[in-house]
Amino acid sequence: MTVVTQRASGDMTGACAGLRVLEFATMVSGPYGGQLLGDLGADVIKVEPLSGDPLRSIRPAHNGMSSTFVQFNRNKRSIAINLKSSEGAAIARELAASADILIENNRTGVMQRLGLDYEALRGDNPGLIYASVTGFGSSGPYADRLAYEHLLQAFCGVMRLQGRDGPPAGIQNVVVDKSSAMFATNAILAALLYRERGGGGQKIDLSLMAAAASFLLPESMTNDSFLDPAAEQVKAPNTFFPVETADGHVIGYLQQRSHFVALCRVFGREDLIEDPRFQTAWDIFSKLPVIWSEMQSVAGNLTTRQVVKAAGREGMPLAPVNTMRDFIADPQVAHGQVFETIDDADLGPVRHIRYPASLSQSPASIRMIAPRLGEHGAAVLAELGRSPEEIAALRDQRIIA
Repeated sequence: MTVVTQRASGDMTGACAGLRVLEFATMVSGPYGGQLLGDLGADVIKVEPLSGDPLRSIRPAHNGMSSTFVQFNRNKRSIAINLKSSEGAAIARELAASADILIENNRTGVMQRLGLDYEALRGDNPGLIYASVTGFGSSGPYADRLAYEHLLQAFCGVMRLQGRDGPPAGIQNVVVDKSSAMFATNAILAALLYRERGGGGQKIDLSLMAAAASFLLPESMTNDSFLDPAAEQVKAPNTFFPVETADGHVIGYLQQRSHFVALCRVFGREDLIEDPRFQTAWDIFSKLPVIWSEMQSVAGNLTTRQVVKAAGREGMPLAPVNTMRDFIADPQVAHGQVFETIDDADLGPVRHIRYPASLSQSPASIRMIAPRLGEHGAAVLAELGRSPEEIAALRDQRIIA
């Protein structure tokens, strides 16, 4: 686990160094995208309402900082502006005039009412890449609907798929929001490439609905890909069967017959290798409940360590079912430098999950933890040419926090 001290915000490294991002976004779907660009070196200015991003209120917190907010808002500077005031909106437009990228995830129509929509800004900044993340899209019958993780998992059919033959069940993770942020970042980087090749700026529209479908549904299109009425219909089996050992749980994956043979050897069930029920790949895949029940009958006599070691010897895809702290302490995780710790004067050491890709020539970096509300407002306004007296007046008038 690497431990570093916060670097100055101007200490920019990475493939996106020199790019300025304005983030008019809250919660996860927008801020995670801003963080990814910040990790890649961009100067990300988070424009918050005077009350702050609601994610700041999620507990647990330490010395006034939410642990959840920390994980989605590092490598950013914060300025809190009353955008409903004419002076505040003017500041935002001034910031946008020199930005490369703008990310927003407000309800459809909000940015237009504030005079901060793409059409309003592109005249002063034709190279602006403007990414809007909406719930159901910027047009259509559901354009005005509120959208959150739970709603999208339900709407896109994911809860039915998770529940299978039982009650609907959600994925206990904000997969829709995070995948939307990753798709938005991917589109932004593509738009930057287009601009570099001589094109101008452009508007990017991304809905949580479309992102959820693209990320969560491809393997679930089992019976909905081929529209020919004669096409084969198959009920997709459950493939998750954790097995309880003497001191924990393990889980494996079976797709090929070689996996099955290895599994039988791991658990000492060589008697099943020639069983006529399990001779083809489809035999195995379609009888997973039976196979894992057979393994469970003997697994209680083995420790997790014994099973994992045997699986490695036999070439069986299998892993322990870790707790979060088990994962953090794992030697492969340490070797892969999955986590990095930043020392903060107020919060002490703060553990972060690092940017997952290693770029040999332009590495990503964590330069500073998530900002306090409005922490960098004076510095950002000074960059726009505002004097200390003007900044103080704006604060007194509650135009900035």
